[in-house]
Amino acid sequence: MTDLNLLKKLKMRSVSVAVMTILLTSCASVEKTEPSSTPTKQQETAQLSDRARAELYQAILAAEIAESNQDKESALTHYLYALSYYADEKVAKDAVRLAIGLNDSVALLEASKAWLSGAPDSVQAQQNIILAYIRLNEVNSALNYVKQLIRQSDSKTKAFEHLSAMVRAGLSPAIVELWQQLHEERADELSQTLLAFTWREAAVVAKNTNYLHKSSIAIDQALAINPDFNSAVQLKYQILRDLNTQDEALDYLISLTQKKTKSSSAYFLLAQHYFKQGEYSKIVDLVPQWQDHAPEDKDAAYLLAISYYSLEQYDNALEQFKLLAAKDYQPDTSYYYCGDSAERLNQTEDALACLSKVGYGKYWLPAQRKQTQLLLKQNRSSQALKQLKDLIDKAPPEYTEQLVTLRADLLQQLDRSQEALDWLSPFITPALTSLDIPYVQLEITLKQNPQADVLDSIDYVGQRLNNSLRKQWYLQASNLLTEQKQAHTGLKILDNGLKLYPQDIELQYARALTREQTGQYQLMEQELKSIHAQDPENPHIKNALGYTLADQKKELDFALTLIQEAFDELPDSAAVLDSLGWVYYRLGKLDQAEEKLKASYNKSSEPEVASHLIEVLWQNGKKEEARTILTQNWKLHPDNKHLKAVLERLNIQIQTD
Repeated sequence: MTDLNLLKKLKMRSVSVAVMTILLTSCASVEKTEPSSTPTKQQETAQLSDRARAELYQAILAAEIAESNQDKESALTHYLYALSYYADEKVAKDAVRLAIGLNDSVALLEASKAWLSGAPDSVQAQQNIILAYIRLNEVNSALNYVKQLIRQSDSKTKAFEHLSAMVRAGLSPAIVELWQQLHEERADELSQTLLAFTWREAAVVAKNTNYLHKSSIAIDQALAINPDFNSAVQLKYQILRDLNTQDEALDYLISLTQKKTKSSSAYFLLAQHYFKQGEYSKIVDLVPQWQDHAPEDKDAAYLLAISYYSLEQYDNALEQFKLLAAKDYQPDTSYYYCGDSAERLNQTEDALACLSKVGYGKYWLPAQRKQTQLLLKQNRSSQALKQLKDLIDKAPPEYTEQLVTLRADLLQQLDRSQEALDWLSPFITPALTSLDIPYVQLEITLKQNPQADVLDSIDYVGQRLNNSLRKQWYLQASNLLTEQKQAHTGLKILDNGLKLYPQDIELQYARALTREQTGQYQLMEQELKSIHAQDPENPHIKNALGYTLADQKKELDFALTLIQEAFDELPDSAAVLDSLGWVYYRLGKLDQAEEKLKASYNKSSEPEVASHLIEVLWQNGKKEEARTILTQNWKLHPDNKHLKAVLERLNIQIQTD
């Protein structure tokens, strides 16, 4: 299709849109002149007639209404009509979004040109125009915009970044022809790298190794023109890895650095490889060579800084992170690790200075925790308490709850537990988004008095919470009481929760499991069977019921069936492997039991799993191996009830001092 034919199509579309909108507005008083299908930035709304401005706003409103009703085609039509009056960037973006979703290349072209007329430097608008022409198989028209985008880019690397970004969306013979035509005009590394990138994408999509070999040939031609072109070096490395030549890919990077390449990508990729392998000393040796030709490369400085940090060379790390922070490179990360490094060097003031500059985000709360502890070590607890209180008023709401608990933790450390409880109470409201505050309050209460009667206070908190948190509160409170060896109280908490949510399987399941801690095995079995009847496909419930039956030496064939079904769904679960091994043991299949229990123990060295494995090994004639595992676990978990039980049951003699 030629530009002329395309414009004819666009014009016809505009006419039909105009008719539709005039009918919608029902307030036409004069005939309007057909607008140009390619608006210019000079069409400011202030220069429009009252009639034209009214139709512009009516079209935008109609588009928004149509989109809210999921009528995307009508919405797109109205947006395009609005653009025929005024090239508003936001309207153009909405039209582009809909055009891409509807795969309407003509509309995509019209909207993108309107966008570009309003924002002449927009890379995204130019990318969309190129994409539209590619989809319309108008390669020559696309090429003109490609050359314009290259001229506008700061470097060939940046141009590659802009142009390669649209390859996936426009993957077709037309885009291959586009890069070939570009190469005929320029014969440079950029055009060949774009061609190589396109063939690699085609190889991924089509799973065709022939395309990958074409990509390899094209990238070698690009590197023959410029062996230091960053985009080509990176792509060459990726292609070598795609061809399953990992060692060759690594050797390629090493050879480039040995030749003192000027490609930052070679150094970056090699340093990245060393970092993943934990070979930090190699990065420390590599970076100075990298910085010889790129002294301002911030990636080089950052990799050097984190390598020093990983090598525990905190003085060097501190120096590098200070430099990075001064250059505003990943400032939150740099300031946080600047503070962390200074803390490790006992340079408290430097640490506080760096940590105080960490902005809101991933590192902000950890930075506040570190500042709190540093101030505490300096006997500046009053300052720390005031600082946290002030932050609660200043920080965004999403940090409030964690700051509240952080201040309560500090009060606890100062042996001011009652003050911590009084501090927390006013914050327990339906507005809470997590259970952090009430959970910490319960922890402090139990720490003050492990035998405290907390049932009423737990119910009171439950009534204060919103419905989305209430059930989880009963589960977490019960679990905490059980961990504190108050399983009977934990059961009462779950009973209270079930009064509010009588059909809730999660609460029922938690209560059944808690009964094991109280020795109520018969009730545990009954409740698990009831829960299994309600949710027969749940693998966790199958596993729990199967294990309970096996442990009591009941219905072993049924237990094996349940656990095997759970294993089929959760083959990597240490708990299920343990159950499977234990039921095999109860069935007298010692070799199978040993195999499964060893697999479970390798995944999770929990004392209960260890006790099962010890017993099976002992009964399977491998007493020394059993004794070794028991000795190792006893040192880690002295007086654990499961280890103690197997020790006494089998009368195993070990050194327990």
